Amino acid sequence: MPSGRWSCGLCGSDDTWAHYEHQDCPVAPLQSGIYAWGDVAEKGPGPDGRPQPQPCPGCNDGVLHECLYVVCQSCYGIVADWRNS
Repeated sequence: MPSGRWSCGLCGSDDTWAHYEHQDCPVAPLQSGIYAWGDVAEKGPGPDGRPQPQPCPGCNDGVLHECLYVVCQSCYGIVADWRNS
């Protein structure tokens, strides 16, 4: 898959963001226990283009977390989803 930013198949925008979560993060809100963050959705080198794993910016423990899905910031459509894979 070529590198570059993900584009939305619904509206065509390239204003897309990768969504990451750290379960049981020590700095996460107590109600959820999940620290979530997003970053620009650059296509990764694998065949499915999944964005590269990232460390949690909340606790900075250095553990890499996989991108769960890519969302369009223009229409809020889900561009790619790996939550059930």
